[in-house]
Amino acid sequence: MQGTKYLLMLLILHVVETTSNFFSRTFPMLVFNSVINCIKIATQYARQVNKMLCTLRIKIDKDKLHYHRANAAAEAIRSYCSRVG
Repeated sequence: MQGTKYLLMLLILHVVETTSNFFSRTFPMLVFNSVINCIKIATQYARQVNKMLCTLRIKIDKDKLHYHRANAAAEAIRSYCSRVG
């Protein structure tokens, strides 16, 4: 009976040790992989935001160009009207 208890305790100890070794090696890799995945997702979102900002910047620049052209046209019309009329 004593030998059986001893063998059972050794078996339990072996299972606990094997499990803890597995998790001590695996858990840091899981955490590391999770962090890497978060960085990848954040990078993708940053690229999308950057693309949207570039598109918005181009649109604003085009709007400014149209505004300056409209101002120049209005100034030319005012100048012409003041000379003619």
